[in-house]
Amino acid sequence: MGLEGIRVMEKIGWILLSGWLLMTPSFEGYFFGQDFKWLDKAPVNQWVHEASFDTAVECQAEILVRSKLAGEMRKGLPEDKQILGIRLLERYMLSRCVPADYIYPPKN
Repeated sequence: MGLEGIRVMEKIGWILLSGWLLMTPSFEGYFFGQDFKWLDKAPVNQWVHEASFDTAVECQAEILVRSKLAGEMRKGLPEDKQILGIRLLERYMLSRCVPADYIYPPKN
């Protein structure tokens, strides 16, 4: 393997070792109120870091698990409390998996 191949492997290795972050949007207003708003148009680096994973696949799988749990939780709540399940479901439907070094860039 030539020098160029080693550089490519170093870059690939860094991406694989840096991990993936499950990010959810921040919000403004009262969580249960009419003035509630997801700040999903804000830059992702201003979102909430919910969890960390070794791979993007694991991160995406976690979004599915959390979305499913939120949907199931909503079904089990009394009608006046279902907004909690709805908000959590929205949260995970808006969430994103991003490379860790995008949020926490390596220091030179």
